[in-house]
Amino acid sequence: MTKIASATALAATMLICSTSLALAHASLTPREAANGASVKVAIAIPHGCDGAPTDTVIIKLPEGFVSVKPQVKAGWTIEITKADYAKSYELHGKKMTSGPVEIKWTGGSVPDDQFDEFVVRGTVQGFDAGAALPFATTQLCGVASVAWDQVPAEGRDAHSLEHPAPVLTVTPTAVDAPDHKHGAVAHKHGAAAQDHGGMSMDAPAAITLGDLEISGAFTRATLPSAKVGGGFLTIVNKGGEADRLIGAASPVAEKVQLHQMKMEGDVMKMAELEHGIEIPAGETVVLAPGGLHIMFMGLKQAFEEGSAIPVTLTFEKAGTVEVQLQVGAVGADAATGTHAPMHHDHGATPVDQAGPGDVDAITTLLKSIFETPASPLLIAPVVVSGEYAIAGWSQDGSGGRALLRKAASGWAVHLCSGDGLKDAGNLVRIGVPDADAQQLAADLAKAESTLDPALLAQFSAFDGTVMVDDDLI
Repeated sequence: MTKIASATALAATMLICSTSLALAHASLTPREAANGASVKVAIAIPHGCDGAPTDTVIIKLPEGFVSVKPQVKAGWTIEITKADYAKSYELHGKKMTSGPVEIKWTGGSVPDDQFDEFVVRGTVQGFDAGAALPFATTQLCGVASVAWDQVPAEGRDAHSLEHPAPVLTVTPTAVDAPDHKHGAVAHKHGAAAQDHGGMSMDAPAAITLGDLEISGAFTRATLPSAKVGGGFLTIVNKGGEADRLIGAASPVAEKVQLHQMKMEGDVMKMAELEHGIEIPAGETVVLAPGGLHIMFMGLKQAFEEGSAIPVTLTFEKAGTVEVQLQVGAVGADAATGTHAPMHHDHGATPVDQAGPGDVDAITTLLKSIFETPASPLLIAPVVVSGEYAIAGWSQDGSGGRALLRKAASGWAVHLCSGDGLKDAGNLVRIGVPDADAQQLAADLAKAESTLDPALLAQFSAFDGTVMVDDDLI
C-alpha cells in the first residue's frame, strides 16, 4: 500500500495479489487522511469481470466525505449524483447540507488484464481518529458486474471478505497533505528561478538503508537571495516494523526541518513535524511539492539547476544516510527535472536573477510555488507599494490573490486569500502600514477594473486564507 503525501503525486501503487489478477480487490490510496483534511482519493479497479473489460465504474461516497469533485478522465463520461447529507457540515465558514453522493464513470474501458484508477477530491468532516469510511465501488462489464461493497463486522478482518469496500481511515494528524485547488501553496516560501529551457537530469539511483529504500530525491532551483528551499523524495519500508524519519541536516542550510500543512480554523499553515514522519511497515511515503517535505531554512547558497544538494537523513531505527537531491528547474515535480513552462518565454538564455524588477521577481516567485507541469499559472495584476505587494493569479479555472513582502533576501509570500485583500482596512489589520494599505487597495482597484469579469470571479472564489509565512508581516 502507498501513502501519497502530495496533491500533485496522485499515481498510487496498485496492490495486486500474487498470482492471479482475478483475485485482486479494488483498493484505495491514500489509505489514511486526517479529519478536516482535503484529500484526493484514487480507487483502483484491478481487472474486468470474468474476462470482460470494465466499461462503467460507480463510487458511492461515504457520509462525511464532502465538497467532492471527480477528476476528469480522458475517454470517460462523468455523472454526478447530488443529494442531501444526513447532517450538516461547516467548511471554510460555510454550512453545507447537500452535495455529491455518487460518482459514475461511463464510456471507457479497462481490459481484464489491466488496471486503472478513478479519482475524486473531497474533505473529511466530523470523524474521530480511527473511523473507517467505506467507498462502495461497483464495476460494470456489459451485463456482468462486480460490487466492492462489503464492510467487515467489528473485529473481523476485511481481507476475509470476498468483495470488501475500499476504506479510508481517519487519523488524528494529517499524514496526507490537503489538496487545495488554490495551487497547493506553502511548501516553498521564497525559492524561485527562471526557466532555463527544459533541462533534465537522470534520476538518481535508489539508496538502501536497512529495510528502507530511498529514491527520487530532488529539489527545485532557487534565486540567489532565497532564504528557503524544499526537498522531496520517496521512502519505501520493505520491513515488518514501522520506522520514522526524525531529522535532517545539510551543510547548505542553517537549519533543516520536516514539514507538513495543517488547518487552524479556516487558515492553512505550515508546521514543523517535531516527532518526524512515520514510515509504516510495508508502505511507501512520498515527500513531494504540495505535501510532506524537507524544508531548508537559512540557505547558505543558491540551489542551481543541474547541481546536487547533500542532506543527511536520520531514521529512528535504520540510522543515518546521506542523500543527494538533484536540483531541477523552478517547477520541477520529479527528480528527472520535469517542470512547467514559465509564463514568460525566455528561451534557452538564462536571465540575470540577481536584481530583477519587482513584477518579474514576484511573478517568478509565485510560479515557483504554484505552477506545476500540468497547470500553468497566469499572474496579473501585480501592484506594489513600498515593501508590500498584491498579486492576482489564476490556474485551471481557479484563482486568488497573494500578499507579499520584500525583505532583505527578496520577495516572499505572507498569505493567499480572495476578496479580503482588496480592502485597505483588512490589509491594515493583517499588519500592512496604513499608507501602503491604502495605496495597494487603490492601485489594485484600478488595475482590476480593466480585467475580464470571469477572471475577477476566479480571484473572488478563493475560499478562506492560506498562511504561507506567518512571521513575514
